[in-house]
Amino acid sequence: MPKWIWILLLLLAIMSTLLLWLRPSLEHPPQHISRSAPLQPAESVPLHEPRATHLQSPSQQDTQINCQLRLDAAAQLIVNEQTKQCFEYFISQYGETNLVDIDRNFSAYVQAAYHSPSREQILNLWHRYVQYRQALASIAKPKGEENAAYFRAIFNATQNLRQRFFNALEINGLFGQEDIYQNYTLSRLTIAKYQINHYSNL
Repeated sequence: MPKWIWILLLLLAIMSTLLLWLRPSLEHPPQHISRSAPLQPAESVPLHEPRATHLQSPSQQDTQINCQLRLDAAAQLIVNEQTKQCFEYFISQYGETNLVDIDRNFSAYVQAAYHSPSREQILNLWHRYVQYRQALASIAKPKGEENAAYFRAIFNATQNLRQRFFNALEINGLFGQEDIYQNYTLSRLTIAKYQINHYSNL
């Protein structure tokens, strides 16, 4: 990969660390943030969980396939954070196997675990998610100091990119919790920058 892609990935890793450090306590979440609803009786889960090791990379051989996709009573996919975690489990095989084999592994998993119409819906969202992850590398690196404005530019560019591949409900389901923490972190960075500038001018 080009050097700037590794830099972008490093910056995203740093932001993730900041999220864990700065995020507010979840013991008393804000009123506008609702806790994840428990699984309702009307919802359904996969017909069975394929455990074939050929669907996993060598480093995943001793792990269970981390896919907890949820369906509603009409066998429609409920897009949420678990959906993204499932996708990322298979994408994490990259480096040990190529993208073609990763797609083949995920498709085989879905074909074995789900019937129509959920099967087609899952695969459609999966293919768009893979395209989105590939397109992340095309985000131009902002110019200037790596401060709150710098990371806000990356965040905004990422938001715009998501709209090319997903609808509003899918964006909220896949990235809603992540965006809450990133917005909080960016706000804290902005406040910290203001405080530094304010007290340095006293």
